[in-house]
Amino acid sequence: MRSQNKYTLCLLACWAIFVSVTFAQHKQDSLPPNLLEEDLNVLRTELESLHPGLYTYTPKLELDAVFDGIKAQLDHPMTALQFFRLLMPLHPAIGNNHTKIYPPQDYVKALTTHLPRFPFRLYWYQDSLFVTEDVSRENQIGPGSQILSINGERALSVFQFLAKQLTTDGYNLSYPYTLTGLGFSRYYGYFKGTPATFQIEYKTPSGIQKEVRVAGIPVPEIMANRQVRIKKMEAKDEFDFQVRNGIGILRLSTFQIDPSSNFTPKAYKTFLKSTFSKLANENIHSLVLDLRDNGGGFPEAANHLLSYLISETVYPSLGEHALVNGISQPHHYKEEMFFKHFNRQPLKWDGQYYQVKGAAQTKVKPASNSFKGNLLVLINSKCASATTELLGQIASHCPATFIGEETGGNPVTQAASDLLTLVLPNSQLEVQMPMIRSIMRVNFENDGHGLQPDIPFRPSIGDLLSGKDTLLELALKIAHSPGDLLTR
Repeated sequence: MRSQNKYTLCLLACWAIFVSVTFAQHKQDSLPPNLLEEDLNVLRTELESLHPGLYTYTPKLELDAVFDGIKAQLDHPMTALQFFRLLMPLHPAIGNNHTKIYPPQDYVKALTTHLPRFPFRLYWYQDSLFVTEDVSRENQIGPGSQILSINGERALSVFQFLAKQLTTDGYNLSYPYTLTGLGFSRYYGYFKGTPATFQIEYKTPSGIQKEVRVAGIPVPEIMANRQVRIKKMEAKDEFDFQVRNGIGILRLSTFQIDPSSNFTPKAYKTFLKSTFSKLANENIHSLVLDLRDNGGGFPEAANHLLSYLISETVYPSLGEHALVNGISQPHHYKEEMFFKHFNRQPLKWDGQYYQVKGAAQTKVKPASNSFKGNLLVLINSKCASATTELLGQIASHCPATFIGEETGGNPVTQAASDLLTLVLPNSQLEVQMPMIRSIMRVNFENDGHGLQPDIPFRPSIGDLLSGKDTLLELALKIAHSPGDLLTR
């Protein structure tokens, strides 16, 4: 093992020399203002013509002002990367986390090969940033330390600036804040650049304030350092059920279930049938349903789970609609799976929208052994898409207690289906755009936020570094004493 580590360190040293000699900064050609303006016009026209949720959170006059503000800055040549950064105010203005403008592909590739990166993984907790992994060359800061400033800027201000560039559903901040913490190094590169060094002020876990300069390093070196220093966590199955002290714990981390996946529809249905049969046969009255980190997938899979939680037939959807029944400028789009799927959608004009036939008639019947006991649902900011639609149904039709964080997705309405890839003709920037918007049948109004927990809980940095699942422990404690709802 020791010789293997020496070999890895030797490779790292060789790689560092190679990078410093071979690569300078990433270079891109500049585009003249008229070509940039053409790209902006294509983006604006396609969004206004096709996006079914464009004005859900920002009225047209305000969104027009955002576009006009961007256009006013196209008065000089700029690179595709600079143009990409200029477009970022559209993300929070549109407020749809299925609508994404991607950075230039060659820059993304450079960020994953040779450009220097911020060599720490961070965790956001109570408006502070903590180190969870130090994979720098210097290895001085260590897990649990609080980052106070980066290159002279207040760390929290940097964090909030990066989060503001990301997509979100409505006014939700839990989703972009979580993504920024997980991908801080990458987003720093996207939106602030790739400095050769980082001057960092930090506070140790014992409270001592220090300052250090560390080198920005490329991803291969980061990954090699991680392999040497960080204990690899055992991968969890995407689906798991166990009984602990008379309480059922069902974890589902995805609804992306299809014949080509590791978990086929048949296997998924068999798993759920077996799980709820065991709950019934063993007379288990409390179930912890763990949907944390479940970013969604197929609504059919989510509805199949719903059938085991309801006591009467439910019609989850009020409808799904598009603005158009065809794409008038197909040459601007990649002909991918969803492009072809949208052209086959059974759409019917209702005088206002093109409705997806049969969407409002979709019904979910309760399973013969549906659960009727004490239900606790674990949620966090990475719950999105079909998962939050399911959570809205649980909140409307099941007596359940939600524990954790505000979900990243909106449970009332989402423009999230048939995701097309628009390619801007000059900068070649790619834009993901949904064509179908769903309106869910729930018993609460759209307030522009995700589903809120009954019991808010975000693990502390100490919880995270200890490796303990303190949220699950809290849920189990509540399940043992359901009348005593604890808060933290």
